[in-house]
Amino acid sequence: MNIKNLLDKYDTNNMHDSIKSFPEQFDLSIDLMKSWNSNFEYNNINKILILGMGGSAIGGEIVADMLRFSITIPIRINRGYSIPNWVDSNTLIIASSYSGNTEETLSSFEECRNHFPTIVISTGGKLLNAAIKDAIDYIILPSGEQPRAALGYSI
Repeated sequence: MNIKNLLDKYDTNNMHDSIKSFPEQFDLSIDLMKSWNSNFEYNNINKILILGMGGSAIGGEIVADMLRFSITIPIRINRGYSIPNWVDSNTLIIASSYSGNTEETLSSFEECRNHFPTIVISTGGKLLNAAIKDAIDYIILPSGEQPRAALGYSI
């Protein structure tokens, strides 16, 4: 059996192409960030909390690990329905959900919404709609991937 036949038979979610396009996700993300303009200034931030599950949380973990020796503020990942007690006005909240409909991320985002400096990262869904409605800074990711295959975007 050749590789195409195996892919046709077993790779029904097209993970092979997603993995092959992984480096392109980084290129697209860099281009996206070069053209992104924040509506707010994030002064006096002394900690970062990333709200996310699955690939969104893993992306945050990778970034936190990569930056651990080069930044002086902690980056923590929140995978639950509520935010920690230490979150305050000096905490930058990054709500990350590829689909924009992740239950835990939406729940913890609601606690932060309009109370703490927040940036939303998503392809759409309820999370992006809430950010647009409340004039919260947001970044729209390219869609079309399975959330677990969008790691290059979430990083």
